[in-house]
Amino acid sequence: MLSAPEIASQVRKRFDRRDLVFAIGGIERLPDKSQIIRAVGKADSRPVEFDVVLGPDWTKAAVARILTLHAGLVEIRSTGTKSDEFLKALDSIYRTVARPSYSLR
Repeated sequence: MLSAPEIASQVRKRFDRRDLVFAIGGIERLPDKSQIIRAVGKADSRPVEFDVVLGPDWTKAAVARILTLHAGLVEIRSTGTKSDEFLKALDSIYRTVARPSYSLR
């Protein structure tokens, strides 16, 4: 398995860019054809993770023959304590001052 990246490694203060970086910790395909993708990383050396659930039904649309879009259901799910740490990291990186200190489970 790949090493979990520091999620804020692509934050660029000069242009106020805050692109986050994750590794894929696993992919699970469900019988209904939906998929669960686990995103993993580190924030200040603490492990963070969450699940991205892609629904089974997607539609495709072309925009002016130069761009193809896909639309479907996407859900972000907590995996527990590591997801709580991810919320705290988001609060710090994006300076929301929300100071999450509780679990959304």
